[in-house]
Amino acid sequence: MNNFGIRLKETLDSKNLNQKELAVMANTTGATISRYINGERSPNAELLNDISVALNVSTDYLLGKTNEPVPIDEKSLSINEQAGKAIYDKLVEIGFIKNGENITDEHLNVLVDVLAPQLDFALFKLNRIE
Repeated sequence: MNNFGIRLKETLDSKNLNQKELAVMANTTGATISRYINGERSPNAELLNDISVALNVSTDYLLGKTNEPVPIDEKSLSINEQAGKAIYDKLVEIGFIKNGENITDEHLNVLVDVLAPQLDFALFKLNRIE
């Protein structure tokens, strides 16, 4: 196991997550996560970032460059990433989806059906539509 594999395994254990749950959160496969933990492969920059976001630790921590699992500064995320994370967290909080579960087309269709009339009303209140 390399530094990344060790840190990845330790972080999963500390957050009570398994490889499959992380794979779903990072949009990859359980086999890929297993290969990283076993030191058989290393992630590309994009997947490393996705894993660090999913685990809420810095990439430097996962790579063994620091011993502090510093949470990601949400201010460093783009406004769209911040909004997406806030929406996702709220959907988990209310039980619409489980933590680590991907939002499916079915989920989105239900949300659109429920939210569309509410958004029309909000736009009306903001004097954006008449």
